This record gives sequence, structure tokens and C-alpha cells, in this order.
Amino acid sequence: MILLILAFGFTFSYASNELPTTESSYSYLIKNSEVTFSVSNGEDEDQFINTTFSTKNKTIYLETEKEISFIQVLNKDGELEYQLPIAASKLHIDMNDFSSGSYLLNILLDGNDEYITTELQKTF
Repeated sequence: MILLILAFGFTFSYASNELPTTESSYSYLIKNSEVTFSVSNGEDEDQFINTTFSTKNKTIYLETEKEISFIQVLNKDGELEYQLPIAASKLHIDMNDFSSGSYLLNILLDGNDEYITTELQKTF
């Protein structure tokens, strides 16, 4: 009897709550037919002064408020592809060095203890 009451209570509370919707919280800094570059937390968008993509030389140019201490590049399976110290506030990412697909770029700015998580997608 107690199990029946508990089961009914869980069923009732589950039925009365709406299921959460899944929305992408990524904020796009670059979006075109060849590449997209976005930050996972919209609040981190302000850390980037300038973000552009050159279709001529297939390079992403990033400029940040603070010096970039470190960058990690992970493939779509979450495996580490690159891990590099940067020590500059301007970064050029040659997209010819990447295969088509999705990547996560974790960017650590000077003085921060958490990465800025970004997503990079290359379609060419």
C-alpha cells in the first residue's frame, strides 16, 4: 500500500511538471556558410573585442579583452587535439589546419580560473 501511494505521488508530481526544453545557449560571434564560432555562455561574449573570418585566407581572427593564456582544441568526441600556450590578446586560427566538423575550443584568459568554452564548426 505504501509503495502504491509513493508511486502515485511520483506519477502525479511528474505529470504536473513540464519537461525542460533544450535550447542552445550558444551566442554566435561568427556565422556564415563556411564557419561558425560561438561562445557557450552569452556572458563570455563581452570578453571578445573583435572576431572575424577571412574568406580569402580561411582564417579566424580573435581579439580578447585580456591576454589569452592558453587554448585547448577538442574534437567532436571530446578528445584533445591541441593544447597550446598563447600569451597574446590576438589569435589567428588557420581553418586550413582543421578537417570539416565540430570542435570545442577552451580559452583561458589571463587572471581567470575558468575556460571560456566556444564551439567552432567548419563546413568546407
